[in-house]
Amino acid sequence: MSRQFNQVSYGLTQALINENPPYILAKRAPLTSDFAQPSTIWINSLTNAVWILATVANNTATWVSTAGGAGVFSSLTVTPGPISLTGTTTINTAGAATTTIATGGTGAVNIGNATGNTSITGTLTTSAGITATTGQINTTNGAIGAGNTAASTAAPQFQTLKSRGGATIVTGDGIGNLVFAGFDGTQYTTGAAITSTSSGTIANTRVAANLNFLTHPDAPAGGPTSRMTINSAGNVVVNAPDSGTALTVTAGGLTVTAGNIVATAGNITATAGNVTLGAAAAAFVFANGIQIVAGTGDPNGSVTAPEGSLYLNTNGTGTANRAYINTNSGTVWTAITTAS
Repeated sequence: MSRQFNQVSYGLTQALINENPPYILAKRAPLTSDFAQPSTIWINSLTNAVWILATVANNTATWVSTAGGAGVFSSLTVTPGPISLTGTTTINTAGAATTTIATGGTGAVNIGNATGNTSITGTLTTSAGITATTGQINTTNGAIGAGNTAASTAAPQFQTLKSRGGATIVTGDGIGNLVFAGFDGTQYTTGAAITSTSSGTIANTRVAANLNFLTHPDAPAGGPTSRMTINSAGNVVVNAPDSGTALTVTAGGLTVTAGNIVATAGNITATAGNVTLGAAAAAFVFANGIQIVAGTGDPNGSVTAPEGSLYLNTNGTGTANRAYINTNSGTVWTAITTAS
């Protein structure tokens, strides 16, 4: 047990004046049997811990550690702050109460540090946006999705937004990349990608752009190769493949409602089935102007074609009305005698 006597001094206004109690320096923590004057400071010289005597009642001393401890607050306001927390800190671990941080101010709320991670065990809901100035937004086992739960026709959407620090972009700027990468044992390597680059005139409500589809060849060298491009005018270009056929339609056919199918090099080949001209007087047109025309009757006076063109009458029944050759680059046709 440690006891302490009040120190007094003589004064002019009264005979005795109580002085502040001196601190107690010990090599242990205080006990409830260590009595002293309330507000006395106890210092453990071995641990540098400090206590203050709050009360002495019923021969029991209550010493309060200045190192802090658990507490219950209905509210806590610190002005000007800050509040510094060391070690593992948990806020609102039990119950259904909502924990709100910085809803009334206009300043930024910073969570985390440069080397540690910030973990969220529940669903993260934001009324504005999520901005990652550097790094990525990753999921270890799940998906990053865009949902729209509004009772409207609006669809969910992913956006890639490009500016030059808030200024207008220029032609040639990349405005979005969708990259598919896999870990190769050393690093993440791009296996495929869809990219978009601005092109043409950039103006108010006008950003011309293309879409480029890339895949990585089955080879160790090089990176993803452009396989197909849709330009800002809507033209689709399928590039030469590493092997095989560039475009294969396995079923359903290919219909051209207007325009031409042009083979600048190579052939149009039907390995099974036919190349069919469905309309009456449809024609094969050769580069030198000669045509092969199909029809249902005698072409004399009714079908115009370059001289030397061949006309096939699909309704011909004899040896002199099945095939004709044009002889004047007009409507004059000469019948070709065929075998019966």
